[in-house]
Amino acid sequence: MRSDIAMRRRRPPRRSADTPGEKRLRGRPPPSGTSVVPLGVILAAATLFRVVFFVQYRAASVFFDVPSLDSLVYDQWARAIAAGTYRATSPYYFAPGYPYALAFLYRYVSSSLVAAYVAQLVLGLVGIILIHHLATEAFGRRAGGLAAALAALYAPFPFLEMKILSATLAVTLLLAALAALAGAQARGGWWRWSLGGALLGATSLVRPETVLLGPLLVLWIARWGPGRGRTALAAALLVFGSWAITIAPATGHNLRAGGGLTTLISSQGALAFYQGNNPRARGFFVLLREDGFTGAPETQEQEEQAIAEHALGRPLTRAEVSRYWFGRGLAFIVARPARFAWLLGQKLLKFVGSAEYATEFNLRVERETLWLLWLPWVPFALILALALPTLVHKPPGATAALLLAAFASTLATVLIFYMSSRYRLAAVPPLLAFAASTLDRFAADVRAERRRALATAAVVVAVFAFAHPEWDATGVHQDAAAHCSIGLAWAGRKHDPDPARAVGEFRRAVEIDPSRSECWYDLGVSLLALGQPFRAADAFGEAIGLAPTYFPAQVGRGRALEETGDVAGAHAAYETALRLRPGDTEVARALERVAARLGRHRPP
Repeated sequence: MRSDIAMRRRRPPRRSADTPGEKRLRGRPPPSGTSVVPLGVILAAATLFRVVFFVQYRAASVFFDVPSLDSLVYDQWARAIAAGTYRATSPYYFAPGYPYALAFLYRYVSSSLVAAYVAQLVLGLVGIILIHHLATEAFGRRAGGLAAALAALYAPFPFLEMKILSATLAVTLLLAALAALAGAQARGGWWRWSLGGALLGATSLVRPETVLLGPLLVLWIARWGPGRGRTALAAALLVFGSWAITIAPATGHNLRAGGGLTTLISSQGALAFYQGNNPRARGFFVLLREDGFTGAPETQEQEEQAIAEHALGRPLTRAEVSRYWFGRGLAFIVARPARFAWLLGQKLLKFVGSAEYATEFNLRVERETLWLLWLPWVPFALILALALPTLVHKPPGATAALLLAAFASTLATVLIFYMSSRYRLAAVPPLLAFAASTLDRFAADVRAERRRALATAAVVVAVFAFAHPEWDATGVHQDAAAHCSIGLAWAGRKHDPDPARAVGEFRRAVEIDPSRSECWYDLGVSLLALGQPFRAADAFGEAIGLAPTYFPAQVGRGRALEETGDVAGAHAAYETALRLRPGDTEVARALERVAARLGRHRPP
């Protein structure tokens, strides 16, 4: 192998002149003139926007100082790591890379959420630089400038940078890995191949679905790598060896903790597979209420285990729990192939569209209060429409082929699981490079008065017109979940809870989607906090009507009715709650209390 690596160190003799075609075949296209917009100008504008957006977000968003849902899990996990109190006794449920990176920031820089936001805003700017670099390598300087400009105009980038979520770090690491691999292909050097693999490993620790890039990377090295045979094999071994070494600590821990061979990085994947492939799936995240899930990320692991153990009638290891949920997803696919084919179509349709489907935070809803998010106006469907002519027309060079592989692996992630803006985000940088190439070629065709310019414009307009609309009207129900999350954040603020604003958000949620029992329950809790027990009892009643076994709603209705003076109604609600959870001592005491007021005694 040492001789193979040495071969890569030896640079080929410099050629006196290369034709554009020869340079393109070697993966390094000729310079295409100066950039349309200098990178420095783009970065200055992107920096200014992020500073102003930070100020607006701090003033207008409840999420600025109240982590919610997955953000709360990551924040609490990172703080436990930073404090030295975290002890991993079970397989990692969520990917560990982001909370450990966050913990490093909390411990050695600042424990403030502001530090995390600033770090991620900086990573967003680094991402623009890397997009510019990769697009320049693939298609030339003008394309690099256009790709960077388009990146600065894509709203989900800054939107997610201001969330305690892994997406920004994951995309930045992936872009750095692609840049290292492109550099290794163009300039050689064993350390570049190793660096690319190590960065892919780091990306996988933050975004486990990155492993889907592996098979495509094998093909890329075979086609574009350093020659054939043993030399290409040496490069592949360096990439995949360093990749494996980087994820080995997480994999080793998961194996020791009973996660099984399928739990390379995190054990959540099997449930996510079932969430995206079940009879109720529609191509985006759907809460599995009927199976017994509450939608709380902090209890999802326990709920997943309890439901699987109840179904099988015995205690299960984490590996067995994963097999159970993965098996249910596969059983659905085998039993209902036509429905699965329809579901794949739904996932693909949502992937190409402009709607930014969410599992936690909703761009469309937050734009109602954060108007600056309308300034980055370029939607995903337009990026895809612009990328398509280059994707189908121009044979890719090495860097373009690498970007195409990254895009394909992200598309595969969505088709395997479900469409989410966070899942799709890694597909955007590769598409930006191809879109920039189309714009560059279109401008040249217009200047040369070629008919191809009209054909390109027609294709872009047609694809955008088809992909941009949100064809699935049920997607708006995700707005209900977003309003519910905002309401929970207002109600749960540590220093200044605002149940009145929470009530407004919960009402918006149930107006959009009256079937959300958890939002009716949360509305009842906030109304009770405002001293409106009659309305609270009605809200709890709506939740119970949708989910009769909803234990917290039964308890909440009992408390609300007790405050209204309806002691008999409260007694009935507490009795139902105790039947649902016989060992609950708090409910038992409440039942004793109202029974005493009624002159009754609960039998032992």
